[in-house]
Amino acid sequence: MILTCPACTSRYLLDPAAIGEGRTVRCVRCGHTWFESAPGDGSAVPPLSAEPEFEEPRYNDFSAMSDPLIPIPPGSNLPARGDERRPRRRLWWSLGVIVIVAGLGASLYLEREIIVSQIPAAMPVYEALGLMAEKPGAGLAIQNSKSLMQNDQGVAVLYLEGQIVNTSSRVRSVGKLRATALGDNRTPLDSWLITPSATQLAPGDVAAFTSTLRNPNPAIKEMSITFTAE
Repeated sequence: MILTCPACTSRYLLDPAAIGEGRTVRCVRCGHTWFESAPGDGSAVPPLSAEPEFEEPRYNDFSAMSDPLIPIPPGSNLPARGDERRPRRRLWWSLGVIVIVAGLGASLYLEREIIVSQIPAAMPVYEALGLMAEKPGAGLAIQNSKSLMQNDQGVAVLYLEGQIVNTSSRVRSVGKLRATALGDNRTPLDSWLITPSATQLAPGDVAAFTSTLRNPNPAIKEMSITFTAE
């Protein structure tokens, strides 16, 4: 039989034999006491409403009884107690996913300069997201660059050398350089990439670079060396 507390409407499933010819019982939830008549004497438990309030069932013993409550049988209209650990597991799983995603996003943002220097195709993605990375060579400067044309066993060779210095206050990534040979009116005649001697520079540190070009165009008038994201 189902007992309903008149005060808080908590429901309990109980063996009718525990009531006998009627006895006083107390609600574990709110402490209200009432006299519960024997089933079938006209004062039995009021019928459940068509749309009952589904509250979590109570499986505790009545304080006035020593008989344990009977578990709710399958098919009962009272809700069964679920696994209380599942919501907690879902919460920790959700927090774990959030931490991983946040960490990945922070890494992609903080290391954007290195990523762009190593993967130039990533630049449009950062621009589209409004997270455009700094231009190649930001915080760096080229100094003491020189170009020299020499003859090596009858072959003309163009020698280039110079230095890259970190002029900023933090560690900077060093990408490749682009050397461009210019002719009259600074018309580009040839171009190639130069790999510096270091990939990162601490504040104030210097990295050297050198390059050679055999059989250069004789119309070369000057050289231009710039940072590139290639």
